[in-house]
Amino acid sequence: MGSSLFPAKRADGSFSVAIRYSVQRSDGVQTAQDRLRVWTEHKATHVDMDREFVRAPFVDAPDPSTMQVIFDCRPSAVLWKGLMIEVVNQLDSAEGIRRIGFWDLITNLAHPASTVGAV
Repeated sequence: MGSSLFPAKRADGSFSVAIRYSVQRSDGVQTAQDRLRVWTEHKATHVDMDREFVRAPFVDAPDPSTMQVIFDCRPSAVLWKGLMIEVVNQLDSAEGIRRIGFWDLITNLAHPASTVGAV
């Protein structure tokens, strides 16, 4: 298998990526949701979020020790990387969560250069 691009795309060109975090405190997910909501409300006044995303970025907690901020991107999305970094900047200082890395949700693989801790 040769090198593949991150992220993989669906047949229509859309893609889904996530910032994955480990959760150390019970209020960590709520803190992330609150910060993401504030960021999204602010960002929506400057960026056409509907042009970038199928829906606004959101927090998903697949189990009590893991959460992720999901970005469901349109085929035409061009600002998604910068927006993800802005969200990282908002969340990395939040108590109760620790960033693990960036995930391609089509392949369910981490971006190899992004992981900062054991999965």
